[in-house]
Amino acid sequence: MKATRIYYEKCFNLGNYQNEKVGIEIELAADETATQALDAAKKFVEANNPRNAAKLEEAYRIVAYPNSHSYSEVVNAQELIDNTQKEDDLPF
Repeated sequence: MKATRIYYEKCFNLGNYQNEKVGIEIELAADETATQALDAAKKFVEANNPRNAAKLEEAYRIVAYPNSHSYSEVVNAQELIDNTQKEDDLPF
């Protein structure tokens, strides 16, 4: 038996009795193992964690108005923006 597709989904607790599921289905390439595909799927789902969206929005606000924040807050916000994978970027 050979796996041809991998599906990974995670339920994120948003607080206040709210949850959001994020998942992705990956079709395996001929030279790809199921473990590699699962690792890529996990990275994608974690990068699209809805809890991180609020942090990212706040970082964009801080960078947009740097005079209203300390230098370290602006630097940290810019770092978060630079290190955040875009939602459309697939890890494969």
